[in-house]
Amino acid sequence: MTVTQTAPEITTETSRDVLGEAVVAGRAALTRDALREQLRLPRLQTVVWDNTELLEPCPNCGHWEHLDEPAASPVGPVVADLRPDRSALLAAAWTLTLLVELLDGRRPARQVTGLVASRVLRYLAAVPAGRDGSCGGARLLSVHPRQPHEGAVEVAASLRLAGRRRAMAASFALPGVDSWVCETVRIL
Repeated sequence: MTVTQTAPEITTETSRDVLGEAVVAGRAALTRDALREQLRLPRLQTVVWDNTELLEPCPNCGHWEHLDEPAASPVGPVVADLRPDRSALLAAAWTLTLLVELLDGRRPARQVTGLVASRVLRYLAAVPAGRDGSCGGARLLSVHPRQPHEGAVEVAASLRLAGRRRAMAASFALPGVDSWVCETVRIL
């Protein structure tokens, strides 16, 4: 039994093969569709799922129709962005520095009682910080304070604690007129 098979088209220009590698001039250049044709497989179709049905590109030009029209702008006055309070961000970063010193044993808890809630002090006392009598176990590496709205500051930080890099999250509130208080702290 003799099987005749047509050879792939030989090109003299550089093109791309199936894996995206450049094909040397004069060698066979098979595209994905040409290879599927040679193997007598159907051509692949590109479709998009818009959560209700499969959409296909235009068969003539390949253009995709817009799935949805852009939403209209909301009606009403434009909301101005909150300008962060620099003193609030600095107070939060400074308080976090004091809390890391407290974790390390370099600062007594009575020095930060007015700056933090009592549950924060209890949480920090329960954190295994590797206190072996020597300082240097906890070190603040980076601090990123943000003010999502007036009266609140949230801080993401990283610290080295007992030889490992850990993440720390804290939230601050403004219960009075001018004093920021750390309400929650978590070390991940």
